[in-house]
Amino acid sequence: MRGDGSSTPTCTPAGPCPPTASPTATSTPLAMTQLIIDTGAVPVRPPIHSIDLLGVHLLHSMADVFAVQQAIKAGRPRRAVIAGAGYIGLEMAEAFTSRELEVTVSSRP
Repeated sequence: MRGDGSSTPTCTPAGPCPPTASPTATSTPLAMTQLIIDTGAVPVRPPIHSIDLLGVHLLHSMADVFAVQQAIKAGRPRRAVIAGAGYIGLEMAEAFTSRELEVTVSSRP
């Protein structure tokens, strides 16, 4: 039930639910200007020997992203190796490629 009393379910302020959404009878539309999806994921520090060497970066926060940007500007690397082919790893691969770095993505089978 929509807030205006009509029976058409609304998932977003922009309009009705897309065909893949499944609102329930108790769905209540929420007005919003921003949406944050917190998946509850916890960053993992992999057990890799020498992970603390200069030039090795872990991405856990925006500060880490800024540190990588600074390292690229300061060192002008030609290549990058990314451990992990998940969403963040592939986003980083694309970002490095767009900065003309040669990128290798490594992941578990």
